[in-house]
Amino acid sequence: MPCVGQVGLKRIWPKLPFLFRAVTTFQPNKYTHIISLQVTSKLQPIFISRPKIKGFVAARRSAFGQFKLHRLLRALMAGRRVNLDSKFGIKKCVERYNHGDDLISRLPDDILLVILSSLPLKEAGRTSVLSSRWRNLWSYTSYLYFDDHSSMEKIIQVPDSLSVEREKYVRWVDSVLQSHRGFSLKELRICFSLVQSPSITKWIEFAFERHIEKLELNLSDGDYVHDPDETYVFPQELLWENNSSYNPYKSSRLFNYKTIKILSFSCINVSREAIEFFFRYCPLLEQLVVHFSVVLTSLEVCGPSLVLKHLEICKCSYLESLRISAPNLSTLILGKIEGLLLEDVPVLRDVYVNFNDSRPDSFYVQKLVPTLLCCLSHLEILTFNIYLRNEVLSTLNFPVMPKLRKLVFIKGLSGVDSSLLELTHFIKASPNLQEFELKQSWFEAERSDREIQKGVKQFPLHQHLNVFRFSGYYGCPSDVELVNYLLESCVALREIIVDTQAPIHLAYEAVDPEELKLAEIAKVYAKQQLEPLVPKHIRLFIC
Repeated sequence: MPCVGQVGLKRIWPKLPFLFRAVTTFQPNKYTHIISLQVTSKLQPIFISRPKIKGFVAARRSAFGQFKLHRLLRALMAGRRVNLDSKFGIKKCVERYNHGDDLISRLPDDILLVILSSLPLKEAGRTSVLSSRWRNLWSYTSYLYFDDHSSMEKIIQVPDSLSVEREKYVRWVDSVLQSHRGFSLKELRICFSLVQSPSITKWIEFAFERHIEKLELNLSDGDYVHDPDETYVFPQELLWENNSSYNPYKSSRLFNYKTIKILSFSCINVSREAIEFFFRYCPLLEQLVVHFSVVLTSLEVCGPSLVLKHLEICKCSYLESLRISAPNLSTLILGKIEGLLLEDVPVLRDVYVNFNDSRPDSFYVQKLVPTLLCCLSHLEILTFNIYLRNEVLSTLNFPVMPKLRKLVFIKGLSGVDSSLLELTHFIKASPNLQEFELKQSWFEAERSDREIQKGVKQFPLHQHLNVFRFSGYYGCPSDVELVNYLLESCVALREIIVDTQAPIHLAYEAVDPEELKLAEIAKVYAKQQLEPLVPKHIRLFIC
């Protein structure tokens, strides 16, 4: 007979906030296969190969992208009820619970390491006090994510603490890397506001020495960048292959880059030579992200053998020329289109373009359609981040995009209630569009008392658009007019999702109470304006 137990995981391991109380069914003498399994791609192949585990596992993401593994641990923990005082010391908890009932500790190392890699790094390190079985296990993890949101939040609140918090962060990373015992590394993420430092170079060397697959270096302070003199410069001396006969830097540290699949650099001055080096010597490179590089002035992403699938070049102020010929490229994210030349991109499906200019004869607007013309016929997702006057938008004469199924507009609204109906030209150019999303950021906007325009139905009616998402609904007449147009002109519309909290904040950035107040007011307007307007057969969600 199976025994049913309730384990107070949060009290057993009070230093691990991801673990919660659970009820689990377990057969201690008859281990069989997994009945039902719903886990991450990292966990699934390991568990399938382990027939001695029975349980139901469900993992889901938390707010910062980590996986909450409490359900996994519920299914693997032992079966008797444990009631512990919340003030009970962690070591005594472990001693009380470590008498043959701790089934997690019986698992093989590879499964335990997967569990640890899905916890925040500081939480994973704290498991070393649980027992001798766990003491050094965390130091073999292949996933090192150095996220410190609490310190970044403190810097925002107390700017004078920046230098102190930087020193603490550098010491933390140095300490973890010195303690790390693994011979290989899957992922390394550095995410903190940092400037020039020899430690950063050592971290990069550490990653290359361990055959890194994904390297993410984000040294920015959100959307703010450092002074050019302070910005970290990617070291050229690291970019020499093993067979190089000439090394002007006389570096004795030569690395094998063949395992690298993903590279992401933010607020790092990475040069054209460095990027093209990675294209040449990283045959598995599938994703490249470069943000805030002031030394990048031109770049060629070309080659029939490139396996690159995702390219993101944003906020590189001095980039004047970008030539792309990549047969496997499927996603392209660009900060601007000036100097862009698209050649061989047969599988390009997802394009994100940012352009910002208010002149009616804008060079960027005039170049937009010709630049994207070679891929518009097979695009499936198109995103525009625009800060343009509506009369400029009306000059964009897009050809028919027959395969486009999702269209996203990110638009700024600053104090003026201007019509959004110019956006409908793009909907009419996309006959098979299924999802339309508007992300509107408002800054000191005012609701005008002008009359709402009605009778905006346009023929032919759109036959496929079924979902409309409106982030940043403010309650202006222009907002209502756009919703009314979609109701009258899109016969397949089945769902409208309205979110009044427009501004997108960083994970560590506190939301301004005044913004929350404005969002609540906008929510009242949304309910008053839209609930009488939307028919019963269309689902309306207001949040």
